[in-house]
Amino acid sequence: MMSPLQYLGISNYQKKKKTANPVWTKDPETDISTPTTRGCLDRLTILKAELEGRSPVEIFKKFIDKDVIDHIVFQSNLYAQQKNDHRFMFSESDMKIFLGFLLLTGYHSVPRESMYWSLDEDLGIDLVTRSMSRNRFHDIKRNIHLADNTNLKKGDKMAKVRPLMDLMNQRFQQWGFFHEELSIDERAW
Repeated sequence: MMSPLQYLGISNYQKKKKTANPVWTKDPETDISTPTTRGCLDRLTILKAELEGRSPVEIFKKFIDKDVIDHIVFQSNLYAQQKNDHRFMFSESDMKIFLGFLLLTGYHSVPRESMYWSLDEDLGIDLVTRSMSRNRFHDIKRNIHLADNTNLKKGDKMAKVRPLMDLMNQRFQQWGFFHEELSIDERAW
């Protein structure tokens, strides 16, 4: 009986050589090893005291703080300058409005983005139209940036988001609670 390869006339077929499994090592800069149980309890007590009685907005501001906002604003303005778009000026208040708009679109969806600025009574969102014009929103969306394109590490697939990811990891380590028995479950909607 002929093999399928012989039937197709492929006689010089060679099996793929097995390659060695990659060896994983810990990067001391990004390693977030779990602390000891006693350390967890002490840390939990401190975090509870620090966050107790705070509103969800105040807790959100612990993660997305002035440093994160300033980083995004700086990188976005730098990107606009690199593109010779000198009319674009992005401020901290613009970033907060833009971020608020993105959060709003997460739970209030319309068929097209431009409908948030619609003048129709059943479509337009007064909060959005009073906060930012549609053209300004698109201008920010076109120029928002998280890293300097001239200083990207070659081979780093996350280079464009790495600076923000590093900032956020610092916030998560500072305000998050990690435990060796922590489980994050997926849920199908």
